Amino acid sequence: MLYASQAMKLSQSSKLMPDPLSNVLDALGARVTRRTRMEAAGDWALAFPAMDRLKFVAVLRGTSWMLLPSRQPQCLQAGDVCLLGRTPYVVASDPTQTPIDGEAFYGPPGCDVTRFGGDQTIGIGGTVTFAAENADFLLDMLPDFLLVSRTTPASSAIATILSLMNDELQRDRVGGEVVSARLADLLLVEAIRAYASQSEQVGVGWFGALSDPRLGRVLRAIHQDVSRRWTVEGLANVAGMSRAAFSA
Repeated sequence: MLYASQAMKLSQSSKLMPDPLSNVLDALGARVTRRTRMEAAGDWALAFPAMDRLKFVAVLRGTSWMLLPSRQPQCLQAGDVCLLGRTPYVVASDPTQTPIDGEAFYGPPGCDVTRFGGDQTIGIGGTVTFAAENADFLLDMLPDFLLVSRTTPASSAIATILSLMNDELQRDRVGGEVVSARLADLLLVEAIRAYASQSEQVGVGWFGALSDPRLGRVLRAIHQDVSRRWTVEGLANVAGMSRAAFSA
């Protein structure tokens, strides 16, 4: 009986540390509010304006080009995913194509599947909106263009999500809308995870701290106990650093 009681106490005393990224996305009310699918062949190009939102574009089959201001054209291949911030962009079969208005072509929400004469290239997209007014916190930290290549360590999880999303988009099954929405949310998180793990690209700032083992512990501790009167010395102890090094 004593052993069983001790085991129960041990199991009850353990808990998961709060996840700062999950907390922020939940607080901002980040949700994929529109999902689109495009099947195309031949020559095509669609232009979209800058907006206060995130957008992901994933290629399921073939290739497409992503064109953004002040950047070299980027070729996306099957399995690649990109995350777009506040920037206008063009997605096209070839960088030399003259684009048409993508918003007008898709039309209002509900008209979310387009076809350009074939299915040589298949892509899916998602628009991420925020319920909170302080979504600038996330939008200002992310780059205008974030590519998650099929060759990155995150590609395995992303490939699984893309396969499931494609299946749901092709099948008309009960609950398909809910499943597709949750998969789109997962794809968003995996793309941000991939970005946060690329420390050479993240640099300084909140994402840089998340990807740093010592500063990441500090952020998790703060999220675990937000009401505590934290001091520089206390946070430095959590990080396992000297006060001077932590302050710097």
